[in-house]
Amino acid sequence: MCAAATICLLRPDDAAAMATVVRDLTPSAFMPNARRAWSSVLRARPDLVHLVHPLVDWMFDDPAERLVERFKASVDAAIAAGQLTLTGTEHRYDTDLLGHLLTRLKSNTALRGNAQIYTPPDLALAAAALVIDRVEPGQSFCDPVVGTGGLLRAAAQVIRRHGHDPADMVWFGADIDRLAIAATAVNSVVWDLGPSVILYCGDTLATKLGTRGPRCTTRRTPHRP
Repeated sequence: MCAAATICLLRPDDAAAMATVVRDLTPSAFMPNARRAWSSVLRARPDLVHLVHPLVDWMFDDPAERLVERFKASVDAAIAAGQLTLTGTEHRYDTDLLGHLLTRLKSNTALRGNAQIYTPPDLALAAAALVIDRVEPGQSFCDPVVGTGGLLRAAAQVIRRHGHDPADMVWFGADIDRLAIAATAVNSVVWDLGPSVILYCGDTLATKLGTRGPRCTTRRTPHRP
């Protein structure tokens, strides 16, 4: 999943040329490029550093040669399958690749234990279109069981259809799965949700109103240029 997330951060002008360059790099030569891709994003968005930790902490800890080789093999396989033409173009707004991967990588038992269900993009978009009837800059959107952010992605698409920029909104999301939250943090960059993305790892459904703990509400906030 880290391989796919790393590729998600690449925005090539020419996907085919980028695929050739990455393919020709040895595993050890590719690692500095992967670290630079992550470092560039995290310098711009330091608020995401602790959130993506489950995905990338190993990358900056002098990983074993065998792990680096496996990582590069996964990157090569994803690029050969065409990921750059998906997440490296505007098609990235239309899909939640990391969400699909997470459900594939987890066992059915783990998914049932966390009550995790991958929401198909078309269904998520239909649900968002039904709920969002008007849009204003500074408006906030919240999903207390955000998963990898599929419903936020759909809301962003509806916002674009209304002629607004998702980066002008405020986004809230929470989930008990640290890996899902890490994927949502990456997706917030992939989908250009902007700097006002607040994510929390915890069980918001178990938090009773009136008790201490996180609460998510949908509200409007003043527009910040």
